Amino acid sequence: MAFSLVIYLHLVILTWGVVMQEDKPRTADYYLNRCIFLPTKFSKTRPSPEPELESTIMAATLTGIVCLAFLVLGQFVEAEARLSAEDYLNMCIRLPNEYSKGRPSPEPDLECIRYRDGSCCKPNMTTSFLEDHQWMNMTDYGHCPQKPRLSPECERLTHDEMCFFACSPNSGPWIVRGKEYPYSDRYNQLPVCASQCDKWWNACKEEYTCHRNWFTDPAWDANGMNMCPKDAVCKKYTEVYTSAADFCNTIWDGGYHVVPDTEPCMEFSFDPAKPNPNVPVARAAAEKKAAVSGASGLKMYSPSGLFVLYTLFLLCTASTLFLHVASKMHLCSE
Repeated sequence: MAFSLVIYLHLVILTWGVVMQEDKPRTADYYLNRCIFLPTKFSKTRPSPEPELESTIMAATLTGIVCLAFLVLGQFVEAEARLSAEDYLNMCIRLPNEYSKGRPSPEPDLECIRYRDGSCCKPNMTTSFLEDHQWMNMTDYGHCPQKPRLSPECERLTHDEMCFFACSPNSGPWIVRGKEYPYSDRYNQLPVCASQCDKWWNACKEEYTCHRNWFTDPAWDANGMNMCPKDAVCKKYTEVYTSAADFCNTIWDGGYHVVPDTEPCMEFSFDPAKPNPNVPVARAAAEKKAAVSGASGLKMYSPSGLFVLYTLFLLCTASTLFLHVASKMHLCSE
């Protein structure tokens, strides 16, 4: 629609420009017998009968019908692309290719033992963190000189959170897709159990940081690693965050949302010998989101398919416009 309006406006402006260039008074008959100026092989100076006018109008009509068909087809393509609950339950957060996968699958040698039966990440994804507390060449957990290494308990709980973030196959309903590679996928308001947040906070609250929001506050070195901005001061977590919930809700820019344990919520540190408590929570959220997206018309588009469809529609609309204009000026053409 926008494309069509642009073309119409363009033609109006061109026509108006021609009219405005005339500086001599003209009679009404002059304007009623003028033709638009095109190359001489296509146009005449004055209108005269043309028997092919009817066929041109018919062509414009048929082309318009084809354009309408593309619009209808587009609605069916969009409807087919709406995500189901199973789509959400088989969705992985996208990280650089060396760390993540497109769909969860078993990883028997994965260091994140809770996700060996079905993982969205590849083995050795957290090796650098366990060695020097740096992850994915972009997050240095020991960025303050007061305490360059995390305490053992903070390391363990942070590793649990890291494994959940990158490897969990149960986070699809809360994934927000990044726009381009390397992907910056993230979570949005994923519900975390208050007891889980308390464990993470209590293990790490004596660590140091110069960031409150670790997505938006850091400066970045030439290699893409977080660092303290100029004039930033390193403080204990207890001086940066007011509570456990404030810490969990803020550190990853609202990716997590702490809720009471009585509500459906996710855990990082569940017993791997027992059933994963996050599975039923994810399924309920996936079914709800699929139902809402279907009812509201929200869709997951295939970029390549929609690009082709939209391009065809624009070309079709342009053709209709051209034939429409041609039919109007046909009396002036050879």
